[in-house]
Amino acid sequence: KSETVAGATISPEILGVATPDLPGDISLSGVLSDDAVAELAPRYRGWLYLNGPDHPSYYKEKIEASGCKTRAMLVPAPASGQVPTAETAEAVLKAIDELPRPLMLQCTAGNRSGASLLLWLAKQQGHNAESARQLARDMNLQFFTDCKECGPVVDWVMGQLEPAGTPAAAPTPQGAGYVVKQLFDTQGSSTFTYLVGCSESREAVLIDPVLGMEERDLALADELGFKIKYVVNTHCHADHVTSGAAIKKLRPEVRTIIAEASGAKADIKVNDGEKIEFGKYVLDCRATPGHTDGCMSFVLEGPDEPRAAFTGDALLIRGCGRTDFQAGNSDLL
Repeated sequence: KSETVAGATISPEILGVATPDLPGDISLSGVLSDDAVAELAPRYRGWLYLNGPDHPSYYKEKIEASGCKTRAMLVPAPASGQVPTAETAEAVLKAIDELPRPLMLQCTAGNRSGASLLLWLAKQQGHNAESARQLARDMNLQFFTDCKECGPVVDWVMGQLEPAGTPAAAPTPQGAGYVVKQLFDTQGSSTFTYLVGCSESREAVLIDPVLGMEERDLALADELGFKIKYVVNTHCHADHVTSGAAIKKLRPEVRTIIAEASGAKADIKVNDGEKIEFGKYVLDCRATPGHTDGCMSFVLEGPDEPRAAFTGDALLIRGCGRTDFQAGNSDLL
């Protein structure tokens, strides 16, 4: 969780927005809430949305209200089973050429945005497929370097650059067998939510989701081809309400988890030392009381020795959670 000052401008980076040095005036984003779009839109003069004009997360009116020129088209997501075409590529290139700068490219996870930027850069600079692969590595574009499910998108980009009649080379992204995606609640709680998934089994957990953001969170999981197995809460507190029940209404197979010491309701109550399994990975439950008497942190463990711990409000960015209410205890923390 990150504490913000009321009225302060939210950093685009906190919302998952990246602006690569090349060309420097085009940003890449995944799913954004309507409040986040309203916050960001005045920074841009152009906005290209890649989920299609009828997608519920396309906030056209809020974009246009800032004076930003916007356009929407559909570049199919890898999990959809559909493959983008040469005509799709032409439409994307035309839109990027015509929309004013600074320009936002937005999809659901940021992967198709990065692919579209790479395709445009490669065409502008006359790169062949191999040069484009190297450029993707140099720019650390996540659809190429950190996305095991993005093979069809990689093939689509490279297929536009290969000589006629030459089959596209197999995608070469490398990375761990797990995926961690960070999301930020712009509705007021400033909570970080994490989607953690096993790339092989496609099972995932959603840590500290916030009520009102469930459609965004599930859209990201769907975009990446993950099936949510558990909603895991680090603690129960009045300043952010979990979306676990709302997610269960939309996905009845999902089970909710919280520490038994919290006293909160959930399908599964866990204690220190127990493990939450999803695919080849587990979350090791570590009791970390102090912010509340039921706080639990979760350490990611797996075959490739991942390094991640999800601490909720026990440990913040450059600080720790407050301990002056709801069973807080600074000495215990």
